[in-house]
Amino acid sequence: MRSAERRFQVVDEVGAHLRSRTVVNLTTGSPDDARDVARQVQDADAHYLDVGLQATLETIGTDAATLLFGGAREAFDEHRHVLDVLGTTRYLGHDPGAAAVQDLALFGLWYDAQLGYLRALETVRAAGVDVEAFASLAATQLGYVTAATADTAREVASRSYPRGPASLTEHAPMLEQLTDLRRDLRLGTGGLAAVQAALTERIARGHGDEGLTALLDDETR
Repeated sequence: MRSAERRFQVVDEVGAHLRSRTVVNLTTGSPDDARDVARQVQDADAHYLDVGLQATLETIGTDAATLLFGGAREAFDEHRHVLDVLGTTRYLGHDPGAAAVQDLALFGLWYDAQLGYLRALETVRAAGVDVEAFASLAATQLGYVTAATADTAREVASRSYPRGPASLTEHAPMLEQLTDLRRDLRLGTGGLAAVQAALTERIARGHGDEGLTALLDDETR
């Protein structure tokens, strides 16, 4: 039975006792699951908070645990003094699916970074390179990404795309070579074909001097 189905079943079983109570869901699910359960809880005349739990078991109850909340603001405010005991809390908005979106986006970020690193290790290993010696170089390269997270988010928010370390035109041949190099990897190219297509289209529209963040621009200019 899927986790969402179990949630529906639990709410059905206790629905008669939920009136005026607050249900806090600490299980991982999709945004649609969260919204569906929220409607079910609201039909029982109760409040619902969905939680994205960015923590390990050992960090629960400390500031190292981050809990992302989406759902009824009044319920969050009323029970904040209890919820804060679990870790660092962040309220994301009235949408019950907001926590699941950010939770899964953060997990996705880890997968993208880890799988990208594994692709790099497979690539250099196939060339006979010492993968352990390569690790320190990889750490430096990943560090450039983490150091620029705030600036990159600011570019997305402001829809401003400075050239940065390279322009789209300069990125194009590098991505083409990288796609060819990764073509036979067991983990694939990491979606570079779609990136290349978006980059080529952006350049064709006269924006080749922009930076890589411009690939998130969804307006025709």
